[in-house]
Amino acid sequence: MVKTKTLVKVILIGVIEMSNRMGAQALYDWLQAIGERLGEMEGKGMEGVKCGDLHYEPLCPLATLLDIEHYYDVLPKSADEYPICKIDRGADKPACADIICIIHHAYLRKRAELAGKKFFHLAAKSPTTGEIVFNEEAIKAVGKNKDEIKALMEEKAVCVFMYK
Repeated sequence: MVKTKTLVKVILIGVIEMSNRMGAQALYDWLQAIGERLGEMEGKGMEGVKCGDLHYEPLCPLATLLDIEHYYDVLPKSADEYPICKIDRGADKPACADIICIIHHAYLRKRAELAGKKFFHLAAKSPTTGEIVFNEEAIKAVGKNKDEIKALMEEKAVCVFMYK
C-alpha cells in the first residue's frame, strides 16, 4: 500500500541517492539546474511581496507545495552544510536555510535575469527550526542593513530578497 506523501519521499530519496552516487557538488548543480529550468518555463518576472525596495515570501512556495518539512529528519544539518550538499557562499548565491532554497534561488534568479534584473537572496528561514540564515555578502552588495532584514524575517517573512 502506498502511503501519503510518497512523492515527497521519492524526491528526498532521489536527493540522497544523487549525493551518494555523484557527490555533493553534483547534487548542488542538479538542484540549481532544476530551479533554472523552472524559471525558464515560467518566463521573466519578479516575485514576492514588495516592502520598500525589498521583496519577501511569507511562505516558501516550494516547501509548502511539497509539504517537505515533515521529512527533514532524513536530511539533518550540521554547521554550514547538509551532509549531502555543500552550501556555496557569495552575493550571487542562495541564503540557504534548507536544500529547497537552492532550487528557489535559481528559479527567482533566472526569472529576474530574463526580466533584465539582478537577484540577491538576502535571508531565509528554516521551515523546521525557524533558524534565520543571512547571506552577508548579498546584504553588503545591495547596501542594506542586516537589522532591517532581520526585522522583516521575524515579523512576516521566510525569505527576503532584492532585485536591482
